[in-house]
Amino acid sequence: MKKNIMIVLSLLSLNSTYVFANAYEDSFKNTIATQATANDFIKNYEITLTELEKKIENWQAKPDESSEVWFPICVGYENMVTILKNNEKYKQQFNESSFAAAMNFDETVENYKTEVEHATDLCQKAKKALH
Repeated sequence: MKKNIMIVLSLLSLNSTYVFANAYEDSFKNTIATQATANDFIKNYEITLTELEKKIENWQAKPDESSEVWFPICVGYENMVTILKNNEKYKQQFNESSFAAAMNFDETVENYKTEVEHATDLCQKAKKALH
């Protein structure tokens, strides 16, 4: 009986991790989609960037290479590339915004592509563990 309970609990925890992974990725679908206006794009870019920065700050405070920690960071990097690619028509507005003080639109896209490439191994392990 005790063994059966442990098996059921294990299966439930595996399923909840999978649900977490999908729910986390799905939570950004509207934010990273093609936006109706430049203002919507800039607002959603900032939301996506802030979320990624929080995840990175948490990791820096307590470095951990576990899937639960790295999966949201990986999704964040991928989301940054996606939101920029989906909203390239707002490149000029991005370059005129405060975000361009550090890097222009094209440099920002390349920066996040590089981050995705550097984190490929950890991201693949994290996704595999959580899917």
